[in-house]
Amino acid sequence: MEHTQIPMTPPPSTQPPAVLASPFQFTQTQAEVPHTPRLPSSLLSPQMVTDTQATIVAPTETPVVGLMQSSPTQSLSTEDPVPGVILDDGFYYKDLKIMQAGNTLFQFPVHWLWDKSVGLNPLKGIAPAGSKEGKSAKDPIVLPDPPEEWRAYLAWRSHTSAPSDLITWGHLLRLTTKYDMREPRAEAIKALEDNPELTLVQRLLFCSEFQIEEWFLPSIHRLLAIPQEEWPDDLIQVLGRRVTPIIKMKGALETRNKILLNNHSPIKHVCFRGDKTTCQAMWDYLVQDVTNRMMHPENPITGTEAQSILLQNVAKQPSNQCFTAAAQSLIEKGALAKDQEIMQKGMRVIADEFGLIGMKL
Repeated sequence: MEHTQIPMTPPPSTQPPAVLASPFQFTQTQAEVPHTPRLPSSLLSPQMVTDTQATIVAPTETPVVGLMQSSPTQSLSTEDPVPGVILDDGFYYKDLKIMQAGNTLFQFPVHWLWDKSVGLNPLKGIAPAGSKEGKSAKDPIVLPDPPEEWRAYLAWRSHTSAPSDLITWGHLLRLTTKYDMREPRAEAIKALEDNPELTLVQRLLFCSEFQIEEWFLPSIHRLLAIPQEEWPDDLIQVLGRRVTPIIKMKGALETRNKILLNNHSPIKHVCFRGDKTTCQAMWDYLVQDVTNRMMHPENPITGTEAQSILLQNVAKQPSNQCFTAAAQSLIEKGALAKDQEIMQKGMRVIADEFGLIGMKL
Protein backbone atom coordinates (compact mmCIF):
# COMPACT_ATOMS: atom_id res chain seq x y z
CA MET A 1 0.00 0.00 0.00
CA GLU A 2 1.46 3.31 -1.01
CA HIS A 3 1.74 6.21 1.43
CA THR A 4 1.99 9.91 0.91
CA GLN A 5 5.42 11.15 1.85
CA ILE A 6 6.30 14.53 3.32
CA PRO A 7 9.73 16.24 3.38
CA MET A 8 11.95 14.78 6.02
CA THR A 9 13.03 16.78 9.04
CA PRO A 10 16.66 18.00 9.38
CA PRO A 11 19.33 15.31 9.68
CA PRO A 12 19.26 13.14 12.82
CA SER A 13 22.13 15.08 14.38
CA THR A 14 19.86 18.10 14.81
CA GLN A 15 17.15 16.14 16.63
CA PRO A 16 17.02 16.10 20.46
CA PRO A 17 18.09 12.74 21.88
CA ALA A 18 15.25 10.42 22.77
CA VAL A 19 14.92 9.06 26.27
CA LEU A 20 13.58 5.70 27.35
CA ALA A 21 10.22 5.72 29.10
CA SER A 22 10.04 3.16 31.88
CA PRO A 23 8.19 0.82 32.32
CA PHE A 24 7.53 0.79 28.57
CA GLN A 25 11.18 0.91 27.57
CA PHE A 26 13.26 -1.43 25.46
CA THR A 27 16.82 -2.63 25.95
CA GLN A 28 18.35 -1.87 22.57
CA THR A 29 21.08 0.74 22.27
CA GLN A 30 19.59 4.22 22.03
CA ALA A 31 20.01 5.90 18.66
CA GLU A 32 19.12 9.17 17.09
CA VAL A 33 15.62 9.11 15.65
CA PRO A 34 14.65 10.54 12.26
CA HIS A 35 11.18 11.84 11.54
CA THR A 36 8.56 9.39 10.30
CA PRO A 37 6.46 10.03 7.16
CA ARG A 38 2.93 11.11 7.95
CA LEU A 39 -0.18 9.04 7.30
CA PRO A 40 -2.41 9.77 4.29
CA SER A 41 -4.95 12.36 5.44
CA SER A 42 -7.80 10.25 4.07
CA LEU A 43 -7.10 7.61 6.71
CA LEU A 44 -7.15 9.95 9.66
CA SER A 45 -10.04 10.48 12.04
CA PRO A 46 -11.45 14.04 12.03
CA GLN A 47 -10.33 14.31 15.67
CA MET A 48 -6.69 13.60 14.84
CA VAL A 49 -4.04 16.27 14.48
CA THR A 50 -2.29 15.74 11.16
CA ASP A 51 1.01 17.43 12.01
CA THR A 52 3.90 14.97 12.34
CA GLN A 53 1.64 11.92 12.15
CA ALA A 54 3.09 8.45 12.60
CA THR A 55 3.00 5.63 10.13
CA ILE A 56 1.55 2.55 11.79
CA VAL A 57 3.23 -0.68 10.71
CA ALA A 58 2.27 -4.32 10.74
CA PRO A 59 3.12 -6.52 13.73
CA THR A 60 6.62 -7.91 13.70
CA GLU A 61 7.07 -11.62 13.20
CA THR A 62 9.54 -11.93 16.07
CA PRO A 63 7.82 -13.18 19.25
CA VAL A 64 8.61 -11.43 22.52
CA VAL A 65 7.86 -12.86 25.95
CA GLY A 66 7.30 -11.27 29.34
CA LEU A 67 4.98 -8.32 28.70
CA MET A 68 2.54 -6.73 31.13
CA GLN A 69 -0.99 -8.10 31.27
CA SER A 70 -3.49 -7.12 28.57
CA SER A 71 -5.75 -8.83 26.09
CA PRO A 72 -4.49 -8.93 22.48
CA THR A 73 -6.89 -8.22 19.68
CA GLN A 74 -6.45 -11.61 18.00
CA SER A 75 -4.89 -15.02 18.46
CA LEU A 76 -1.19 -14.61 17.74
CA SER A 77 -0.12 -18.15 17.06
CA THR A 78 -1.44 -21.68 16.90
CA GLU A 79 1.97 -23.30 16.46
CA ASP A 80 4.10 -24.55 19.33
CA PRO A 81 7.58 -22.91 19.34
CA VAL A 82 9.05 -26.20 20.58
CA PRO A 83 7.41 -29.55 21.25
CA GLY A 84 5.27 -29.41 24.38
CA VAL A 85 5.33 -25.58 24.66
CA ILE A 86 2.42 -23.35 23.65
CA LEU A 87 2.08 -19.59 23.20
CA ASP A 88 -0.36 -17.96 25.61
CA ASP A 89 -2.68 -15.65 23.67
CA GLY A 90 -3.35 -13.54 26.75
CA PHE A 91 0.25 -12.76 27.69
CA TYR A 92 2.34 -13.28 24.56
CA TYR A 93 2.72 -10.47 22.04
CA LYS A 94 4.34 -10.51 18.63
CA ASP A 95 3.40 -6.91 17.84
CA LEU A 96 5.75 -4.97 20.13
CA LYS A 97 6.73 -1.69 18.48
CA ILE A 98 8.97 1.20 19.41
CA MET A 99 7.16 4.54 19.53
CA GLN A 100 8.40 8.08 19.95
CA ALA A 101 6.42 10.93 21.52
CA GLY A 102 8.40 14.15 21.73
CA ASN A 103 11.89 13.15 22.83
CA THR A 104 10.71 9.99 24.62
CA LEU A 105 10.76 6.41 23.34
CA PHE A 106 8.14 3.86 24.38
CA GLN A 107 7.76 0.20 23.50
CA PHE A 108 4.37 -1.50 23.70
CA PRO A 109 2.03 -3.68 21.59
CA VAL A 110 1.03 -1.67 18.55
CA HIS A 111 -2.62 -2.71 18.87
CA TRP A 112 -2.78 -0.67 22.08
CA LEU A 113 -2.93 2.34 19.79
CA TRP A 114 -6.33 1.43 18.42
CA ASP A 115 -8.03 -1.31 20.44
CA LYS A 116 -9.54 1.25 22.84
CA SER A 117 -9.93 4.04 20.28
CA VAL A 118 -12.67 4.84 17.81
CA GLY A 119 -10.56 7.55 16.21
CA LEU A 120 -7.47 5.38 15.69
CA ASN A 121 -9.26 2.12 14.88
CA PRO A 122 -9.02 2.62 11.07
CA LEU A 123 -5.22 2.59 11.34
CA LYS A 124 -4.92 -1.07 12.25
CA GLY A 125 -5.05 -2.30 8.66
CA ILE A 126 -2.78 0.14 6.86
CA ALA A 127 0.69 -1.22 7.72
CA PRO A 128 2.81 -1.94 4.65
CA ALA A 129 4.46 -5.34 4.56
CA GLY A 130 8.13 -5.35 5.38
CA SER A 131 8.15 -1.93 6.99
CA LYS A 132 11.05 -1.24 9.36
CA GLU A 133 9.17 1.34 11.39
CA GLY A 134 8.81 0.52 15.04
CA LYS A 135 11.45 -2.22 14.95
CA SER A 136 14.35 -0.12 16.22
CA ALA A 137 15.15 3.20 17.85
CA LYS A 138 16.32 4.43 14.45
CA ASP A 139 12.88 3.90 12.93
CA PRO A 140 10.25 4.51 15.63
CA ILE A 141 6.57 5.10 15.04
CA VAL A 142 6.12 8.79 15.78
CA LEU A 143 3.19 9.74 18.00
CA PRO A 144 2.06 13.36 17.51
CA ASP A 145 1.32 14.07 21.17
CA PRO A 146 3.28 15.03 24.29
CA PRO A 147 4.97 12.06 26.01
CA GLU A 148 3.21 12.74 29.31
CA GLU A 149 -0.16 12.09 27.66
CA TRP A 150 0.91 8.74 26.25
CA ARG A 151 2.59 7.86 29.55
CA ALA A 152 -0.71 8.46 31.34
CA TYR A 153 -2.57 6.32 28.81
CA LEU A 154 -0.03 3.48 28.96
CA ALA A 155 -0.13 3.48 32.75
CA TRP A 156 -3.91 3.14 32.57
CA ARG A 157 -3.83 0.64 29.69
CA SER A 158 -1.30 -1.68 31.32
CA HIS A 159 -2.87 -1.40 34.80
CA THR A 160 0.58 -0.75 36.24
CA SER A 161 -0.24 2.55 37.94
CA ALA A 162 -3.47 4.45 37.50
CA PRO A 163 -3.19 8.26 37.43
CA SER A 164 -3.26 9.64 40.96
CA ASP A 165 -3.35 13.43 40.55
CA LEU A 166 -5.27 16.08 38.64
CA ILE A 167 -2.47 16.77 36.19
CA THR A 168 -2.05 13.14 35.13
CA TRP A 169 -5.81 12.58 34.87
CA GLY A 170 -5.89 15.73 32.74
CA HIS A 171 -3.23 14.29 30.42
CA LEU A 172 -5.26 11.10 30.05
CA LEU A 173 -8.47 13.03 29.46
CA ARG A 174 -6.89 15.17 26.75
CA LEU A 175 -5.50 12.20 24.79
CA THR A 176 -8.62 10.05 25.15
CA THR A 177 -10.86 12.91 24.08
CA LYS A 178 -8.73 13.61 21.00
CA TYR A 179 -8.76 9.98 19.83
CA ASP A 180 -12.24 9.05 21.13
CA MET A 181 -10.99 6.44 23.60
CA ARG A 182 -14.30 6.02 25.39
CA GLU A 183 -13.46 3.62 28.20
CA PRO A 184 -10.42 5.46 29.62
CA ARG A 185 -12.11 8.82 28.97
CA ALA A 186 -15.14 7.82 31.05
CA GLU A 187 -12.87 6.62 33.84
CA ALA A 188 -10.90 9.87 33.78
CA ILE A 189 -14.09 11.95 33.93
CA LYS A 190 -15.38 9.92 36.89
CA ALA A 191 -12.08 10.23 38.76
CA LEU A 192 -11.93 13.99 38.21
CA GLU A 193 -15.58 14.46 39.15
CA ASP A 194 -14.99 12.76 42.50
CA ASN A 195 -11.75 14.64 43.20
CA PRO A 196 -12.27 17.32 45.90
CA GLU A 197 -9.21 19.22 44.66
CA LEU A 198 -10.91 20.07 41.36
CA THR A 199 -12.02 23.70 41.64
CA LEU A 200 -15.11 25.19 40.01
CA VAL A 201 -12.92 27.10 37.55
CA GLN A 202 -11.05 23.90 36.59
CA ARG A 203 -14.35 22.07 36.22
CA LEU A 204 -15.66 24.76 33.86
CA LEU A 205 -12.39 24.70 31.90
CA PHE A 206 -12.38 20.90 31.55
CA CYS A 207 -16.05 21.02 30.60
CA SER A 208 -15.20 23.33 27.70
CA GLU A 209 -11.81 21.91 26.64
CA PHE A 210 -12.86 18.25 26.76
CA GLN A 211 -16.57 18.58 25.89
CA ILE A 212 -17.90 17.12 29.16
CA GLU A 213 -21.59 17.82 28.69
CA GLU A 214 -22.70 16.27 31.98
CA TRP A 215 -20.68 18.88 33.90
CA PHE A 216 -22.05 21.91 32.05
CA LEU A 217 -25.40 22.76 33.67
CA PRO A 218 -24.41 21.88 37.28
CA SER A 219 -21.22 23.95 36.99
CA ILE A 220 -22.97 27.00 35.50
CA HIS A 221 -25.69 26.85 38.16
CA ARG A 222 -23.03 26.71 40.87
CA LEU A 223 -21.38 29.81 39.47
CA LEU A 224 -24.68 31.68 39.12
CA ALA A 225 -25.47 30.98 42.78
CA ILE A 226 -22.33 32.87 43.85
CA PRO A 227 -22.54 36.68 44.11
CA GLN A 228 -20.49 38.12 41.26
CA GLU A 229 -18.22 40.05 43.63
CA GLU A 230 -17.27 36.70 45.21
CA TRP A 231 -16.43 34.88 41.97
CA PRO A 232 -13.01 33.14 41.91
CA ASP A 233 -10.15 35.52 41.13
CA ASP A 234 -8.84 33.36 38.28
CA LEU A 235 -12.20 32.87 36.56
CA ILE A 236 -11.76 35.44 33.80
CA GLN A 237 -8.04 34.73 33.43
CA VAL A 238 -8.68 31.02 32.84
CA LEU A 239 -11.94 31.11 30.86
CA GLY A 240 -11.51 34.42 29.04
CA ARG A 241 -14.40 35.48 26.84
CA ARG A 242 -16.41 32.39 27.82
CA VAL A 243 -17.33 34.28 31.00
CA THR A 244 -19.02 37.14 29.11
CA PRO A 245 -22.39 35.42 28.36
CA ILE A 246 -22.48 34.12 31.95
CA ILE A 247 -22.16 37.67 33.27
CA LYS A 248 -24.90 38.88 30.93
CA MET A 249 -27.32 36.14 31.96
CA LYS A 250 -26.63 36.65 35.66
CA GLY A 251 -27.28 40.37 35.23
CA ALA A 252 -30.61 39.72 33.48
CA LEU A 253 -31.71 37.35 36.25
CA GLU A 254 -30.76 39.77 39.01
CA THR A 255 -32.61 42.63 37.28
CA ARG A 256 -35.74 40.49 37.05
CA ASN A 257 -35.45 39.55 40.74
CA LYS A 258 -35.02 43.17 41.82
CA ILE A 259 -38.16 44.14 39.94
CA LEU A 260 -40.10 41.44 41.78
CA LEU A 261 -38.67 42.43 45.16
CA ASN A 262 -39.75 46.02 44.65
CA ASN A 263 -43.14 45.15 43.25
CA HIS A 264 -45.63 46.76 45.62
CA SER A 265 -48.43 47.34 43.15
CA PRO A 266 -51.81 47.34 44.92
CA ILE A 267 -53.98 44.27 44.54
CA LYS A 268 -57.66 44.36 43.78
CA HIS A 269 -59.52 43.66 47.02
CA VAL A 270 -62.48 41.34 46.61
CA CYS A 271 -62.67 39.98 50.14
CA PHE A 272 -64.52 43.03 51.48
CA ARG A 273 -62.38 43.04 54.59
CA GLY A 274 -61.95 46.37 56.26
CA ASP A 275 -58.15 46.17 56.81
CA LYS A 276 -56.87 46.53 53.25
CA THR A 277 -53.41 47.61 54.47
CA THR A 278 -52.86 44.29 56.22
CA CYS A 279 -54.16 42.44 53.17
CA GLN A 280 -51.71 44.27 50.87
CA ALA A 281 -48.78 43.72 53.27
CA MET A 282 -49.49 39.99 53.42
CA TRP A 283 -49.58 39.79 49.62
CA ASP A 284 -46.26 41.62 49.34
CA TYR A 285 -44.78 39.17 51.84
CA LEU A 286 -45.95 36.15 49.83
CA VAL A 287 -44.40 37.52 46.63
CA GLN A 288 -41.12 38.44 48.31
CA ASP A 289 -40.92 35.01 49.95
CA VAL A 290 -40.88 33.14 46.63
CA THR A 291 -38.61 35.79 45.10
CA ASN A 292 -36.07 35.30 47.89
CA ARG A 293 -36.19 31.56 47.28
CA MET A 294 -35.40 32.12 43.62
CA MET A 295 -32.40 34.20 44.69
CA HIS A 296 -31.11 31.66 47.24
CA PRO A 297 -27.29 31.53 46.92
CA GLU A 298 -27.03 27.73 47.18
CA ASN A 299 -30.40 26.18 46.31
CA PRO A 300 -32.42 28.60 44.18
CA ILE A 301 -35.82 27.50 42.94
CA THR A 302 -37.07 28.07 39.41
CA GLY A 303 -39.83 30.46 38.44
CA THR A 304 -42.14 27.51 37.79
CA GLU A 305 -41.50 26.20 41.30
CA ALA A 306 -42.09 29.71 42.67
CA GLN A 307 -45.50 29.83 40.98
CA SER A 308 -46.49 26.52 42.56
CA ILE A 309 -45.34 27.58 46.04
CA LEU A 310 -47.13 30.92 45.74
CA LEU A 311 -50.43 29.23 44.87
CA GLN A 312 -50.03 26.80 47.77
CA ASN A 313 -49.40 29.65 50.24
CA VAL A 314 -52.27 31.71 48.86
CA ALA A 315 -54.68 28.85 49.50
CA LYS A 316 -53.76 28.90 53.20
CA GLN A 317 -54.54 32.62 53.77
CA PRO A 318 -57.81 34.05 55.16
CA SER A 319 -57.85 36.65 52.40
CA ASN A 320 -57.25 34.05 49.71
CA GLN A 321 -59.94 35.55 47.46
CA CYS A 322 -57.81 38.66 46.93
CA PHE A 323 -54.57 36.71 46.73
CA THR A 324 -55.87 34.12 44.27
CA ALA A 325 -56.82 36.76 41.73
CA ALA A 326 -53.49 38.58 42.20
CA ALA A 327 -51.50 35.35 41.90
CA GLN A 328 -53.25 34.35 38.68
CA SER A 329 -52.60 37.80 37.23
CA LEU A 330 -48.89 37.58 38.17
CA ILE A 331 -48.59 34.13 36.61
CA GLU A 332 -50.39 35.12 33.41
CA LYS A 333 -48.00 38.04 32.94
CA GLY A 334 -45.09 35.59 33.22
CA ALA A 335 -43.39 37.70 35.89
CA LEU A 336 -42.23 34.73 37.96
CA ALA A 337 -41.40 32.37 35.10
CA LYS A 338 -39.42 35.02 33.24
CA ASP A 339 -36.27 33.36 34.56
CA GLN A 340 -37.01 30.28 32.43
CA GLU A 341 -36.91 32.34 29.26
CA ILE A 342 -33.74 34.12 30.39
CA MET A 343 -32.09 30.81 31.33
CA GLN A 344 -33.01 29.01 28.12
CA LYS A 345 -31.66 31.73 25.87
CA GLY A 346 -28.64 32.42 28.07
CA MET A 347 -27.62 28.77 28.49
CA ARG A 348 -27.75 28.25 24.72
CA VAL A 349 -25.34 31.14 24.16
CA ILE A 350 -23.03 29.95 26.97
CA ALA A 351 -23.01 26.35 25.71
CA ASP A 352 -22.07 27.51 22.21
CA GLU A 353 -19.28 29.68 23.65
CA PHE A 354 -18.00 26.63 25.56
CA GLY A 355 -17.87 24.64 22.33
CA LEU A 356 -20.91 22.51 23.26
CA ILE A 357 -22.74 23.36 20.05
CA GLY A 358 -25.84 21.24 19.59
CA MET A 359 -25.94 20.11 23.22
CA LYS A 360 -29.50 19.45 24.41
CA LEU A 361 -30.37 21.77 27.30
